[in-house]
Amino acid sequence: MKQAVVGSSPITISATADFKPLPGSNVFAVDSSNQVCVCSSQYINTDDLEVTITDNGSGVEFVYFDAIISGTAQDGLQELDIYVNTTYDLNGTGSFGVSNIASLGVPNAIQLLEVMDTGATPAVNITSKFKLVNNQKDHFYDHSYITLKAGETIAQNRALRVKVKALRRQSTLGSGYLTANSYSALSNRNLVKNFEGKNGISYDLINSFDFRPYKQPLSSYSLGVAGASTVTALSSAIVPGISPANNATIISNQSYFMSRIDSVVLDEFGDTIIYKGGEAENPSIPEISGMYALSNVYVPGNVTTITGNNPIRVVDVTNKNYTMKEIAGIEQKIDRLTDLVSLDILRFLRLAMLAL
Repeated sequence: MKQAVVGSSPITISATADFKPLPGSNVFAVDSSNQVCVCSSQYINTDDLEVTITDNGSGVEFVYFDAIISGTAQDGLQELDIYVNTTYDLNGTGSFGVSNIASLGVPNAIQLLEVMDTGATPAVNITSKFKLVNNQKDHFYDHSYITLKAGETIAQNRALRVKVKALRRQSTLGSGYLTANSYSALSNRNLVKNFEGKNGISYDLINSFDFRPYKQPLSSYSLGVAGASTVTALSSAIVPGISPANNATIISNQSYFMSRIDSVVLDEFGDTIIYKGGEAENPSIPEISGMYALSNVYVPGNVTTITGNNPIRVVDVTNKNYTMKEIAGIEQKIDRLTDLVSLDILRFLRLAMLAL
C-alpha cells in the first residue's frame, strides 16, 4: 500500500478496521527524485506501524508497505455503452505518438458498437474498418483503443466518434479486486475474454481473483453523444488499490458448483420426465433402467449459459429405428430359421427311430 509522507521522520501508519500494516524489509520510501530511502519499522500501540526514514536530501514523498487487508468486498463492474471522441493516429505523429491507434481513454472496453467518421459531412459509419483492442497488461488495465483491420485505410488524424461497451469499476478502495461476483450484473459474460499473460498462461478472469488496477480514465463514461469527451493523450496515472505481496495468503468464502448430466426419458406410462444426475468433477450419465432415454443434458458447474466456452449441451440418444420393409425382412429370416429348426428336429427323430 502507499501513503503520502507528511511531517518529519518517524511517521506513523495507523491501522484501521480494513487493514493492518506489516513491518519488515518490504517497507520503503521514495523521495521527490524517485530515489529509494532506507527505512526501519516497528509496531507501536499494538497494530500501528512507526517508520523511521533516512532522507536522501530531496524530501521524502511516499512510503510503501505491505498490509493485511480484512473485511473487504470485491469491486463491482457497471456495464455501460459510452461515446468517446478521438482521432486516428495513422503514422505515430498525431496526439498519441503511436501508429495505428485511436485511444478510447477508458480501460476495459469489451465490445465495439459503432465508429462514425465525424470528419465527413454528414458523418459516415465506418465500424467495419476497425477492431477493438482491450489492452490489458500483466499488471494493470491500460486504456482500450481501436485499430484498423488489415487492408483498411484512413486519413491521418481523422476525427472519430466511437461507441463501445465498457466496464466501469465501482470500488471503495480505488482499485480493489475483481471476482466472479464482480461480473454478476453483466448481460453477456461471453464478452469477457480470457487474458493471456506474458508467461503464456491463459487466465479465466471470471473465475479469478484479479488485483490488477485500472488506469485512470481520461474520458467520461458518457451515455450520449452530446456529453462525449475528447481523448487527446495516452498518459494517465494508475488508480491505486490493493497489491498483495508475492505468495501472500488469501482467505475467502466462495461457492462452487460441480457439473452433472441429466437425462430426458420416457417412463413406463409414456410421460416425458427429466432424470437429474449426480454432481461430480467428471459426471457420468445416470442409470435409468426400465425407462427409454431420449437425450442427455450436460450442465456445467458454476455459470450456466446457452452459448460460450462452457455452455449447456443437449446430446440426443441414438435409438435404432426400423421401417416396415426391414421388419418384413426380419420376419422372413425368422420364418426361415423356424423351418430349419423344424427340419433338424425331424431329422433327429428319424435317426432315433432307425436306431430302435
